Amino acid sequence: MDRIAKPLDSEAAVASHPGMVIQGEAFMLTVVVCVGSSCYVRGSEMLAETFDRLIRERGLNGRVELTGAFCMEHCSMGVSVRVGEEVFRCVDAAEAEAFFEREVMPQMPLAAAA
Repeated sequence: MDRIAKPLDSEAAVASHPGMVIQGEAFMLTVVVCVGSSCYVRGSEMLAETFDRLIRERGLNGRVELTGAFCMEHCSMGVSVRVGEEVFRCVDAAEAEAFFEREVMPQMPLAAAA
């Protein structure tokens, strides 16, 4: 199902997308990948590289901020990723694209018109 892009007012967008922050009039979703030693050996670098590529391919520069964290304190549970305010554990680098589609894309308040 395609969604048509339309402007949202700032308060409504933030209320419906708590992981979003307002920078000027743009909305920014923060995605944080743990790059601590345990997550790193489990593929966090590959995961971050895939997310970075997907952000560029989908034209989400300026709408999705990808950052790293040195430890998200879930070391025994595999690679940790925070999307907005929600933390996910055991994110597999081989499933990075499916994870991005399932967890990041639905949080975009404006979808490109098809």
